[in-house]
Amino acid sequence: MTLREKAMAHDMSDTSPKRTAPISYRPPAKLADEFEARVRASGLSTNAFLSEAVFRKKGFGGGVRRHLATLLAACAEIKDLLRSIKAREGEPEALERVEAELRLIRTALMQLLGRRS
Repeated sequence: MTLREKAMAHDMSDTSPKRTAPISYRPPAKLADEFEARVRASGLSTNAFLSEAVFRKKGFGGGVRRHLATLLAACAEIKDLLRSIKAREGEPEALERVEAELRLIRTALMQLLGRRS
């Protein structure tokens, strides 16, 4: 039995159904302004914002996911450009190092988006 259930059981002197006690959250004083700003920016109620933050399945909100997807598309474009440069210029070592770094970025983005690379 959780502490919350124990408190409710102690207070159940009558037989009428009661709602469970609310869960309260107070951000640390130095983060209160940022918390309020994030709630406002989300367009959600405070309760919905907290529920989304705690129970969100994908890890990032739509805006962040869109930016990650844009970066991933940019990686693909850069890869195509590097291949065309490598074919023309003949400097494979430098371009291979750049491609290796690009692969690292792509892998990280794929992981953040929950995709297989």
